[in-house]
Amino acid sequence: MQLPPTVLSSAALKAGFNRSILEIAVENISNVYLLNTQYRMKPVIAGFSSEYFYKGLLQSAAHLANKDTHLTFIDTAGSGFNETQGPDGTSLQNEGELGIVQQLLQNGDFSAEEAAFISPMPARC
Repeated sequence: MQLPPTVLSSAALKAGFNRSILEIAVENISNVYLLNTQYRMKPVIAGFSSEYFYKGLLQSAAHLANKDTHLTFIDTAGSGFNETQGPDGTSLQNEGELGIVQQLLQNGDFSAEEAAFISPMPARC
């Protein structure tokens, strides 16, 4: 699984350039193998991708063992914070979730220099 290409041209979209080569290959090749060890993220961070996209099969290398808190999920489902179209017409934004992030930063719950806020989208494939 990988993020889809960013396609701004309607001609390129019609030509199918909004799909990655990997996505097309997985659909058309029968002998596909999952490289199931990743070496960049601690298991607590990679765990979401492993479960959501890879049915728990993606593992983290042993040297990345969890030692501290690295990840906190904040579920905003049902809160009334709904996405709206961004100014470019294709991206999404969520003012309510932004308010939560701003409040967390103001309260000192997170350091802006050491935090990353990720809002996952449903899988396309």
